[in-house]
Amino acid sequence: MKTQALVSTAALPVASVTLPEAVKDFIRAEKSENTRKAYRSDNEILALWCSLRGYRAYPLGSGQLAEFLASQAATGVKAMTCVRRVAAIRHAHRALELPDPFDQAARSTLAGIRNKLGVSVDPHAPLLAADLLKIILAIPFDGGEK
Repeated sequence: MKTQALVSTAALPVASVTLPEAVKDFIRAEKSENTRKAYRSDNEILALWCSLRGYRAYPLGSGQLAEFLASQAATGVKAMTCVRRVAAIRHAHRALELPDPFDQAARSTLAGIRNKLGVSVDPHAPLLAADLLKIILAIPFDGGEK
């Protein structure tokens, strides 16, 4: 499948570049093996989604990433999976030296998915100096002798 080769190249952005092997090894090490597997899967999902709609996956046209994200969320994909898919798709586009598809429509769609599906920033109160002092004073101290 033609898309498969492109997806593999996107997952390992140095596959077709002429560089010394040592450089390629460090570039591959930029992402962990698990991240590369997830990105490869995410780009394959995008490629399939695009092919079913007659779109090209690379580069995505204006609004297509937003449409893809909305369809993913509508099928039950979790918000954080959508976030990772955006990262994977952007990584593939950068690797292929294509324009970034993360336009304002995609940003707003992803923000809406995060809000609607319950993933939002959960700010915690800062640890104050007085609280830290209480924690430290609560630690048993045996004089340091062993």
